[in-house]
Amino acid sequence: MKKVRPEDWVPADGLTLESTSEDAVRSDYNCIVLAGPGAGKTELLAQRASYLLQTGLCRRTKRILAISFKRDSARNLQERVKKRCGPDLARRFDSLTFDAFAKSLLDRFKEALPKAWKPSPDYRINFNINARQLNDLLDQLIGRSGLQTRDIEELKGSSHLKEKAFCSLPDEMFPVGALGHIAASELWKMLLHDSSHSTLNFQMIGRLARLILENNPLLLKALRMTYSHVFLDEFQDTTDIQYQLTSLCFKESHAILTAVGDPKQRIMNWAGALDGIFRRFESDFTAKILRPRCNYRSAPELVRIQNVLSRAIEGEDTPEVESRNASEIEGECRSLVFKNHDQEADVLAGYIQEWMQQGGLNPRDICVLSRQSPDRYAVSLKERLNQIGIKSRIEVELQDLLSEPVVDLIMALLKLIVNNKAPDAWKLATDELHKFHGYPEEPQVLIQLDNELTNFLKGQRRIISAPRSVQEVKNYLERLLNFCDINLLVNFYPQYKQGNFLTETLDKSAMFLFEYYQSCNSWQVSLDEFEGKDSIPIMIMHKSKGLEYH
Repeated sequence: MKKVRPEDWVPADGLTLESTSEDAVRSDYNCIVLAGPGAGKTELLAQRASYLLQTGLCRRTKRILAISFKRDSARNLQERVKKRCGPDLARRFDSLTFDAFAKSLLDRFKEALPKAWKPSPDYRINFNINARQLNDLLDQLIGRSGLQTRDIEELKGSSHLKEKAFCSLPDEMFPVGALGHIAASELWKMLLHDSSHSTLNFQMIGRLARLILENNPLLLKALRMTYSHVFLDEFQDTTDIQYQLTSLCFKESHAILTAVGDPKQRIMNWAGALDGIFRRFESDFTAKILRPRCNYRSAPELVRIQNVLSRAIEGEDTPEVESRNASEIEGECRSLVFKNHDQEADVLAGYIQEWMQQGGLNPRDICVLSRQSPDRYAVSLKERLNQIGIKSRIEVELQDLLSEPVVDLIMALLKLIVNNKAPDAWKLATDELHKFHGYPEEPQVLIQLDNELTNFLKGQRRIISAPRSVQEVKNYLERLLNFCDINLLVNFYPQYKQGNFLTETLDKSAMFLFEYYQSCNSWQVSLDEFEGKDSIPIMIMHKSKGLEYH
């Protein structure tokens, strides 16, 4: 693509940015973009990436790193950048979650760790390693390094140990030789070295990633030379360990950082989100604060309500936000109080039925949010919807599974086998194949890859059949990946190199596909069911961040 002069660059798709957003897009300084819901924060980052890449302000030898909190958000931003500035430039845009960024550092450079802190090559990720489970883990330390039952009982009352056990190394928590130091040392030793494979959570992974860079200045220098610009999305939910890793990587670098978020949307307190994170970033990175004032999503009445809430949270001097919603709908917000959960289910199911039958909405236009445990709180609603012929499902596990790139590829190939008229699936499959082969520029190589895919799909259409077991489905999925070359896939998506993650992802996908096939005896319907095409999604509130519904 021909380079554009900065003064000639205009936003993609004819978008008109408000002046503050335009300042953020064109900024050559560290900045914080504080913007409420519907302000177009993700689009702002996509346009900024487009601006930097198309103008050459991010030089050809450099890359842009974007860090989000959810895989859905990271993928959404990656796709927007690709659409705005094309696949060639978008290859220099790395959109990752905080956890994926830390894990990529550990997986690539764990050999640089001191032996005492080096996990096994096939380490496992265990989400049950957390403060709530700490007492059970402490019980397993009795007898190690002289720890007695009374010592463990004393440690169970240590809030400092609960808070720091997995995100700090023992020397950072307690004086050497202290009871807490001994226990923390044994705890890390047990999780790293007591089994044939290490067991870690993402807090531990983040701390080990930081240890790698602290001990290896050349690696840190190489990382800093790689990225000229860094985007930090949903920054209000940043934890201490994530902020420390970010600071180590980029505080002393030449990279320009753009942090985007909204203090009013800080919903991850339970996961350790830091108070005052924007003030800290402003001070540490000498960042300028920018405040866009438009809401492009919400109808006027909703913006009015949001302004009331903003003043209650941030103070009466909080500037009002203006609605730029293009529709003529005024909008409404209701708070409904019910005598019991059965009455609630009846009324909500009635609303959903009316919206679909009279309002013409599809199931995926509607979302049911639960503060927690939707598998408990949504039972009555699911049953009532089922009685009136409307499908719904809990998205918690499937939401993460469907955001995996290997599942995207599998689904694209299956759609092409089941229905050869699937242009979106063809584009995704060919894009992935071209990516795995290094984006060859020679037309004949691209034609050869596409012809090989066409012939493979024809052969699979002749042999696809009704599966008799989950294992049979899994074998079929592995056959699809073998065609694409699993080694190339794993090299491009390093998260699948570690432990059994790829195997577990295929196991879950095969299980769901087999269950759906058993209920309908149709591959096409099974694929639609797996994606939730005709089901009302029900999810935990924090899982809805970054998603939009009618």
